[in-house]
Amino acid sequence: MAVRLMLESLSKRGHTIDVATFPEGEEVTIAQVKIHRVKKLPGIKSVPIGFSMAKVLYDLALLPKLMSLLRRNQYDLIHAVEDGVVLACLIKWLYGIPFVYDMDSSMVTQLLDKRKWLRPARPILDFFESFGVRQSLGVLAVCEALTQKVRQYAPQKKVQTLEDVPIMEAAEQGLPASLKNELGIDGALVMYVGNLERYQGLDLLLKSFALVVRASPQARLVIIGGTAPDIAHYRLMAEREAIPASVFFLGPKPATDLQYYLRAADILVSPRSEGENTPMKIYSYLYSGKPVVATRLFTHTQVLDDEIALLVAPQADDFAQGILKLIEHPARGREIGARARQRVEERYSLTAYERKLKDFYDEIAQTVNHARGRS
Repeated sequence: MAVRLMLESLSKRGHTIDVATFPEGEEVTIAQVKIHRVKKLPGIKSVPIGFSMAKVLYDLALLPKLMSLLRRNQYDLIHAVEDGVVLACLIKWLYGIPFVYDMDSSMVTQLLDKRKWLRPARPILDFFESFGVRQSLGVLAVCEALTQKVRQYAPQKKVQTLEDVPIMEAAEQGLPASLKNELGIDGALVMYVGNLERYQGLDLLLKSFALVVRASPQARLVIIGGTAPDIAHYRLMAEREAIPASVFFLGPKPATDLQYYLRAADILVSPRSEGENTPMKIYSYLYSGKPVVATRLFTHTQVLDDEIALLVAPQADDFAQGILKLIEHPARGREIGARARQRVEERYSLTAYERKLKDFYDEIAQTVNHARGRS
């Protein structure tokens, strides 16, 4: 979704773009954008979120695709997304083509979160990540935490914080008029949306919701997203917490239906316990106008504050108390939701996103043109 938004915004500005990418994903049509996919590798069913050998193998498969494109076309700039910065550094060395680093996450943080035994090697990993930053013309960072990291790596490097924007589409055809009625929910509907990776804090959420149900037996938790194995894992946990009938796992849903589901909730939750990026869903949560309960960690507080969310310690008791406060005081929840909607419209709208991107690319274009002797 983030890459599609980037492509649509750059296309509006008149750029012609070739995209080299993995075989997964839907086909999309964007003016002046052509997508080139590598062939599916045998034995790899899907590429999971975060660092994986599947992603490494597909990055290697991208290299001949990139070389083919470079032989046929002349490019002014490479826009390197996340681990694509490794290939961008190689292209810069071989062809002299500059690149922008689109930093949606810290590859070092992702790797160490999954491979904790690598933590002693952090200085080496930081060096390679900082090398990509230093070699770039500039960095687009998806959140303030990454902007700070870029400034630590290269204090003089041009960096623009470019936050995600809410998903505002509302194609609600074929959906039930009332999700509560469809699921048979009489009490408060608490909702989580997102992947079910460990860093998202689903363990914390289920443990806290077991406490919520003790105080508010009619409350129900709806979880949207996740792969089949992840859903099976957390179903078992819900059983261990003795709340299987209180938790609904609806699986992944189309992005076009997201606002329907968010607006069906009474309370939205983000229990993330690790990481530094602001979860992309937070912007859609805020836009929905529903109150948000989130952990008081920098992953959230670089966007959220006590005016637009109920922030709590990342512990089951505290998270449960946050949810119960909003169940018991719905008027307070409505006030928080209204302020959140106003904040996202002021600071994180599509207009604000496109303005930041335009200013960044205008300066990058001047640098590229100057280096090539253009006016």
